[in-house]
Amino acid sequence: MNKLVAFIIFMFTAGSLIGFASEGEFA
Repeated sequence: MNKLVAFIIFMFTAGSLIGFASEGEFA
């Protein structure tokens, strides 16, 4: 897998999880 693609997917997933866990704090 392309490193850039994997990094983007990781950031998107982590950001979504963090945003869901701490809703509003990182909005």
